[in-house]
Amino acid sequence: MTRLSKLHLKAQDSVHAATAVVEGVGDHACEYMTGGRVVVLGPTGRNFGAGMSGGVAYVHDPEGRLAGVYNSEMVDLEPLSPTDRAWLRDRIALHHEETGSAVAREILADWVSASDQFVTVMPRDYRRVLEATEVCIADELAGAADLVMGKDRGIPAAVVRGVDPRWLRTASVAAEIIRPPGEDLFR
Repeated sequence: MTRLSKLHLKAQDSVHAATAVVEGVGDHACEYMTGGRVVVLGPTGRNFGAGMSGGVAYVHDPEGRLAGVYNSEMVDLEPLSPTDRAWLRDRIALHHEETGSAVAREILADWVSASDQFVTVMPRDYRRVLEATEVCIADELAGAADLVMGKDRGIPAAVVRGVDPRWLRTASVAAEIIRPPGEDLFR
């Protein structure tokens, strides 16, 4: 995980899978970003997210300035999801632990209020890919549940839909999670 106290100009260009926690960025930050995650704890310059096609940025924006300086051509500004809120708190805590950052300490000291001041910068195409992937995984899991449990076994495929899809990569894993305790699925 890369941690810098200040990131200027195009230093985040073409990030593919890294996670960066920074305390401010200059103009054109996250330009042409294609993956990874960026957490910005301080101010941003103009043209934020221009050409950003993948990855996600989280910007602490207590004054609401980001809406006036980001590039809206390919990205949308969204509120934090509950999952992102938890992930973000962990990243900021780790940043504070590793750097002694006063900025991170202040944000964490009033997390409930400060977390409401974060904005998610989400590329539109990336959002569509994530949504399509979730649908495909849910459909695949429903099929796996029917295959493993049998449609007449009394456990609806909807049970599987509540499981985090990252843990279900194959029907055999699905079987371990949805199998009734003590029942042999293959008899």
